[in-house]
Amino acid sequence: MFAVMKYFLLTIMTSLAMSASAATKVSMKDYVKRLRLLQDKGIMLGHQDAPFYGTSWCWDYNRSDVKEVCGDYPAVMGFDLGQLELDSVCNLDGVPFERMREEIAFQHERGGIVTISWHAWNPSTGNNAWDPSGDAVVASLPGGKSNAKFDSWLKKVATFLSTLKTHSGETIPVIFRPWHEMHGGWFWWGKNSCTPEQYKALFIYTVKQLKKYGVRNCIYCYSPGGTPGETSETYLRYYPGDKYVDMLGVDIYSGKDGDKFIKEVKEEFSVINAEAERRGKLVCFSETGQRDTTNPKWFTNVLWNAIKDIPMSYVLLWRNAWDNPTENFGPAPEKTCASDFKDFYNLERTLFLSDLNPDYKAPVYFNEAMKLERRMRHLRDLGYMFGHQDDTFYGLTWEWQFGRSDVKELVGDYPAVMGYDLGGIEMGDAKNLDSVPFDAMRHEILNQHKRGGIITISWHPRNPLTGGTAWDVSSDQVVKSVLPGGSQHPKFCLWMERVGNFLKSLKTQDGTLVPIIFRPWHENNGSWFWWGQKLCTDNEYLALWNMLQDYLRAQGLDNLMWSYSPNLDGGWTMERFMKRYPGNGRVTLIGEDSYQWGTEEDFVKQVTSDLDFLSSFANANNKLLAITECGYKNIPDSTWWTRVLKPVLDKYHLCYFHTWRNYNKEYFAPAPGHPSAMDFLKLYNDRRTLFLRDIQRIK
Repeated sequence: MFAVMKYFLLTIMTSLAMSASAATKVSMKDYVKRLRLLQDKGIMLGHQDAPFYGTSWCWDYNRSDVKEVCGDYPAVMGFDLGQLELDSVCNLDGVPFERMREEIAFQHERGGIVTISWHAWNPSTGNNAWDPSGDAVVASLPGGKSNAKFDSWLKKVATFLSTLKTHSGETIPVIFRPWHEMHGGWFWWGKNSCTPEQYKALFIYTVKQLKKYGVRNCIYCYSPGGTPGETSETYLRYYPGDKYVDMLGVDIYSGKDGDKFIKEVKEEFSVINAEAERRGKLVCFSETGQRDTTNPKWFTNVLWNAIKDIPMSYVLLWRNAWDNPTENFGPAPEKTCASDFKDFYNLERTLFLSDLNPDYKAPVYFNEAMKLERRMRHLRDLGYMFGHQDDTFYGLTWEWQFGRSDVKELVGDYPAVMGYDLGGIEMGDAKNLDSVPFDAMRHEILNQHKRGGIITISWHPRNPLTGGTAWDVSSDQVVKSVLPGGSQHPKFCLWMERVGNFLKSLKTQDGTLVPIIFRPWHENNGSWFWWGQKLCTDNEYLALWNMLQDYLRAQGLDNLMWSYSPNLDGGWTMERFMKRYPGNGRVTLIGEDSYQWGTEEDFVKQVTSDLDFLSSFANANNKLLAITECGYKNIPDSTWWTRVLKPVLDKYHLCYFHTWRNYNKEYFAPAPGHPSAMDFLKLYNDRRTLFLRDIQRIK
């Protein structure tokens, strides 16, 4: 964790040092001018979290419910930084911040507008933003008991905002909208938790500190909630002053009574626009929508009738929550309002992305992990790939003749997927736990990548508390000992650094990181590893996962596709599975290690039961699915491949199945002359099994 914090501190320092030069690349005056010109042209349509999820899907990036209804992206996209202050990888709605950066860059590069809010946790109580207790505003201000903590939060937000860059390195301008809806009592910065003067001090302190920490790319939006009978006095009750605000907004949601909403919106904006004209400010409708859009004509008959005569930059619909049917405020193909939204889209003065820059062609950019995910989604529609552990290092009758392969010598082709293990790297050893030299491993990984194959890497680290192997389960305090504050945490930080250094060394000649399926802390529902079911609590396991993932992500390793792979269970329930599942924002591939150790009947029954559950979960959460380890030790059944395993594989939408290593007297894949060799050839020749040559053309 120290190394992670060191990374964030270095990022902050870099941000501060570069702020002056960054400011020359983005003129906020020009940005405000552009918003004014667009406001004269029409009203932009915005949508919160548009590219991350919709009413019936999630994490299928580059989709958008708005786009699937009308064929165009929103002109404005909203994002939220809640939980960034907690050093979380994901925000409060499960959106990975790494991916948020990418989508912000995409939206800006294709000509769109970005607005960012921040549902910060309560710095006094440690609860979420909706906890109004604890006198948190006073505590956050200078002299308050939580000021140091709050100031550190502002540094993290400043780092995120000031380092928003296009893929060519230019700073991205954004509309930042902190401390909204202060007129209500549901947030810790709301009217029930502070006075107007204290709120103003919070807003001013936020803007000043963000600028102090290098933010030069924001215009600031003031957005209370709508108040019936609004006057200038009530609207400006919490207003921090013209020096700290560039845009005036309001959040108003529609109930079933459309006429009441129209009246309230018109009255509200008559006040807002008068103040905006007097003060020279931009105007926006910062949040709106009708819950689940139950009125099929809401967009044209209600929303448009409310705003069509009001000068404003944009109107932003709140999110379409895939996991909460009551939190859907935008259109979607399956909603009854879809046809009406198309009519809304075709109105002359509604502006969508193509209206902002119709000739702009956004560059296609994906990091290496995203490219790998996209490729694997394509490949799984063709069939399931065959994988093998340590394939080119040793076999049934040979070892250390690098480039040889039992599989290739049998079928004439390499496995599509090759697996490697980092156990021992944490000790600074030259060889891994299976005696594979790490230099040779690096060489073979690059060879597999160059051939067009896919790489998966696991890690069996030694027991940091006892010094034993990964299988040393003599203590149930090991995981606790490596977490922040634990006796072995400094040691484990060094271990994570060594893992990161090896992974960073996996580069092509042009310096591109090789995409990797990274599969740590596997088989955690068993108790044979020191991170297993009976060796740590569920929370300790999740903290272990998060600590490693956060560290490696902080090192810039965006080439890692993270795989979560428990062991064959035979009785998964949603409750049991979710106890150790790291979360959708932390996992791309769901796997399971499924060996046949007993009878054929038990194996088929258990693996089918598990894959029924895992397949359903993966489909519902838009995750890839694989059998991340499998096999039948020494393959005593000569027809096992096609008679037992293949019927199971054929039932599911799998990416790959990965057999464990062939070594001496313990092996899980065939070789020439083995009794199961002919049956494996039948498997190889089946159109659904994919080996290296089958996948080389799919990039």
